[in-house]
Amino acid sequence: MFAEFLTQNEFFEEYIKLFATRFTMGSLKVEDNIIDLTSKQRAIELYNNMKAFTKLIKENPSKLTPYDVIDIADIVNKNLKFFNKGFRKTQVSVRGAPFIPTIPKNVPSEIYNLFDCYNNVWNILNPYEREAMFHIKFIRIHPFEDGNGRTGRIITSYNLCKSNKAPIVINSSEREKYFKFINENDVDSLANMFEQKSKEELEVMVELYKTICGDEIKNSILNDGDVKIYELSRRINN
Repeated sequence: MFAEFLTQNEFFEEYIKLFATRFTMGSLKVEDNIIDLTSKQRAIELYNNMKAFTKLIKENPSKLTPYDVIDIADIVNKNLKFFNKGFRKTQVSVRGAPFIPTIPKNVPSEIYNLFDCYNNVWNILNPYEREAMFHIKFIRIHPFEDGNGRTGRIITSYNLCKSNKAPIVINSSEREKYFKFINENDVDSLANMFEQKSKEELEVMVELYKTICGDEIKNSILNDGDVKIYELSRRINN
């Protein structure tokens, strides 16, 4: 699987470091397009987000659980505000969103139900639709006091890796339609967006490989966004 292969050679280790940086900057810009990434708070947010993603890739659990997600959110929120580890105990609102997040007492049961659907019901769907369904439900539950979007986007990219797809970077120019799809519960449109972004990221990965390794990569690896991991492994290690 893509996530497992990432840790097994020098190129992919370098790639994932670069991806984590690009992904994190995009994730923060999606939340606030005018933020100053050089400020102290943003520096902490950048560090936390990159650490959460790279830690998850390194640990590479076979499948995520609610406990893993709690750990991710705890890293994402570390030293920003005083948030207790775990699901939120207070009601929150989402700025500009038409939906009301789940009431606190129902958050644990809805998250466990979400993971049950992901693993046992939606597992027959194509990876992009499956991730879009999970992502929208997760954001609308809003299980934590803060960092829900950042945590959700980390989960999405990791799960795409586990499905042998390239992870995704959503940039600031796409923030309006991204939030529109979530607000309108538009699974199909978000799935299409995830698929397109995954294909774009695969192209980035291939071009980076050419730049670093100075070798040509066959166009056949760009097949519906699939990462032809064994072909890449053979070419990189030979």
